[in-house]
Amino acid sequence: MRCLRPLRVFRGLGSRAGWALAAVTMVRIAFGQSKPIVELRWDGPSQCPNASSVQERIRDIAGSVEVAPDRLRADGQITWTGEKYRLILVVSSGSASGTRVVESDSCEPLAGAAAISLGLLVRVARNAETVLTEEDLVGPLPVPGSRDAQPESTHRQSGGSVAPPLSPGRPDAGGNETDGLGSRTAVYWHLRVPTIGVGFGTLPAMTLGYGLGLGAGYSRWEAAFTGYFWPERSVQGPLPGYGANVTRYSVDLDICRTWRIDRFEGAPCLRAGLMQVVAKGTGEGFISKSANATVLTTGVAVLLRIYMTEWAALFLTGASEIDTSRPRLLNQGFGEIYRFPVLALKFGLGSEWIF
Repeated sequence: MRCLRPLRVFRGLGSRAGWALAAVTMVRIAFGQSKPIVELRWDGPSQCPNASSVQERIRDIAGSVEVAPDRLRADGQITWTGEKYRLILVVSSGSASGTRVVESDSCEPLAGAAAISLGLLVRVARNAETVLTEEDLVGPLPVPGSRDAQPESTHRQSGGSVAPPLSPGRPDAGGNETDGLGSRTAVYWHLRVPTIGVGFGTLPAMTLGYGLGLGAGYSRWEAAFTGYFWPERSVQGPLPGYGANVTRYSVDLDICRTWRIDRFEGAPCLRAGLMQVVAKGTGEGFISKSANATVLTTGVAVLLRIYMTEWAALFLTGASEIDTSRPRLLNQGFGEIYRFPVLALKFGLGSEWIF
């Protein structure tokens, strides 16, 4: 039994060592779960650094002493625009706030930019006797490892509310600049090809056409010419076997006032156009002759556009057109074959190239 006493001693030492090891582990875990340095709301794609990662970077820059929310707080969001990652960082101190927007090819530099900016502001907020001013909160974001990332816009506001970020403007294709509200500050051009037209009401059945368009714009105003070729369609007369083959050519001018939110754009438009009608009679024993008529059209339209890249978009137009004259297809033997209606609907859809 005496030989077992050393084992009892070792058993007691092992128990004490286990408790000590557990205590050290708990201390390490507690230190690992440190408090955030600054109040930060952070959102972004799953492949981008999260809020904890950004807080750790801020800690490396500013130290471990946190700053009160009334002295400094921030909201950061990273989104994918289709071409680049975009960071919108809103920083507030008291009633003053500022918004910074920057883009990069990857989201890692954007998280670093936010951490550097907030880390420096934390240092300033700790040493300042009062809350920070608007001048302290705005300025370019330093983006490490990204040469092409540049600030897009800065917006300041006082009065106790966070300033909302500006809506991204129209893509800056061809070197044209925007005012940050979706309006270009220089003339731009857009080519519509290919374009498909769908018509209702002009002829008895739905018709398809093929088009090509060219337009120009400045700020929120656009003007575009679109020409369509409507292939030959048959129109049956009141007597079986007699009718006409009709081919149409049309040109539309749309003048639009645009509004844009992110990638989507809409516009009400005024429309004026010309339609050339070429008709040939058909029927047994009928000598076919061509007849032409020109019709002036007017109406209203709606334009919808979604931007795929900086220089390419998909568009859809819908218009209600009024014919100022109503051509008639006549057969000298038995009279009228068809008369064009007053009102027609026309839709156009296709791709648009901006330069």
